[in-house]
Amino acid sequence: MFEKAKKLRRLLSKKSSFMTVGTYDALTAKMIEKAGFECGYISGASVSMALLGKPDLGLASYGEVFSHVQKMTQATEIPFILDADTGYGNYQNARRAFLEFEQIGIAGIQIEDQIFPKRCGHLAGTQVVEINEMLTKIKAVLDVRQNPDTVLIARTDARQSLGLAEAIKRANLYAEAGADVIFVEGMHGVEECEAVANEVVAPLLVNTGGRGLTPKLSLSEFEKIGFKIVLHPGVMQRAATFAMCEMLSDLKENGNLTETKNGQTGFDEWFELVGLSDYKEIEKRFSSMK
Repeated sequence: MFEKAKKLRRLLSKKSSFMTVGTYDALTAKMIEKAGFECGYISGASVSMALLGKPDLGLASYGEVFSHVQKMTQATEIPFILDADTGYGNYQNARRAFLEFEQIGIAGIQIEDQIFPKRCGHLAGTQVVEINEMLTKIKAVLDVRQNPDTVLIARTDARQSLGLAEAIKRANLYAEAGADVIFVEGMHGVEECEAVANEVVAPLLVNTGGRGLTPKLSLSEFEKIGFKIVLHPGVMQRAATFAMCEMLSDLKENGNLTETKNGQTGFDEWFELVGLSDYKEIEKRFSSMK
């Protein structure tokens, strides 16, 4: 059950930094794995859009996310970090969510200090809870953690409403409370990234997505600054959305696929992505037993 958490811990123990990309369903999770990434990230915003067709405003419930995420972990062997928003409520809700996500094989669980319901960290109007409320939540989830390898990522959204100094203060307090990795959301420019890396005593995750406030540096550049995990949360869904809108527009205009066929995955490749040959082999093996 906990082998994936061990894999994530091994990545964190290496000297080099690593990159993770946001997924939102079992198919995109398999794509991440087949592309050679050692760790995936389940994006809360992308899941809300894919599952509900609604924006990232805390609208996806714990039960909806749990059922969806379970299918993603069952489809893959690499470890995944899950964006669990605020833990879906207070410390009691977060405690339950952490325990049950851990039991289905999530290797890293990210919880943030926004008020409930939350909103995307790059939308205007984010608000954070009092520090002690988040510290209680961190201690509550660590108290219920079954496997010491399961990684707790504590995110602070204080930068937008309370400034960088408050975000750094919270980051260090969350690390002292036992969070394994710290995520300061919404840093502005390289100088703020450097300040966080210099002043926060913990492994750090940086989010390259959003409206462009945080610089889009390379993995090696972020590694030199001092970040352990470089996250690209929404790129897969945004690329897919663009490609599908283009295809639909062309199809509607032309009445056929003449203009769009070169922008599609081949039929055989499409099916092989989800392991059709493995199922054919099983079918062949068991058909011979009749």
